[in-house]
Amino acid sequence: MKHKISALFKKLKNWSLENRFFYLVSSFIILVITLPFVSNVDRKTLITSSLTSLLIIVSLFSTKISRTKLRTEFLLGVITLITVWIFFFFPTPKWTYLISVISTCIFFSFIIWGSIKSLIQTKNVTINLISAAITIYIMIGFLGAMICRALYTINSDAFIIREMHNDMATFLYFSFITITTIGYGDILPNSIFAKFTAMYLGIIGQLYLAIVMAIIIGKLLNSYRLDAIKRVEKDNDDEETSTNQD
Repeated sequence: MKHKISALFKKLKNWSLENRFFYLVSSFIILVITLPFVSNVDRKTLITSSLTSLLIIVSLFSTKISRTKLRTEFLLGVITLITVWIFFFFPTPKWTYLISVISTCIFFSFIIWGSIKSLIQTKNVTINLISAAITIYIMIGFLGAMICRALYTINSDAFIIREMHNDMATFLYFSFITITTIGYGDILPNSIFAKFTAMYLGIIGQLYLAIVMAIIIGKLLNSYRLDAIKRVEKDNDDEETSTNQD
């Protein structure tokens, strides 16, 4: 009985490791979908902070790294969680939000780097690989939104916004329409820092898509080539076996 339970836990652990980026991309999608619906709710800060905390916790288990780096990632995650809730309880001072932004950007940059390494090192194209690629793209947009909101918090003239809402949903929208190079023009970068941030987001978004598509297509072609080689070798072995039998 104990062997069966341990075997079951081992299978669950392997399955969770194989699909760790699927959990992460699901958490990001939940956050992105939820934000527009809670933007006008009284407790939107509580909901946003809770979803961000869930995202941080899931991110801690998403990357396979060494023990030393795992400690660093865990420490950054804990600091980020603390700063997120400091901003929730003390939203008035600007410095609380800025500290939260800095720690979150550092933490998710660490996660992005680990995700990129996993994306490159994975040999076969799997659901986990596709989820990792999507996760990195969403994280870039998420970080861009946080940086843009921080710029607007410091200087309200950094962006020209038709509907004046200093919330995460507004800047998440701006960040994603910028990295996808859609740019409707309803939110305009006004300060020099805002303009360069928008420019960098547009460049990173396009470069990322081009590079990731090349990586995934290259892995697919390589897997097809290896399968073809295996089939040829198997056919040759079968022919040799039949010849020896004759």
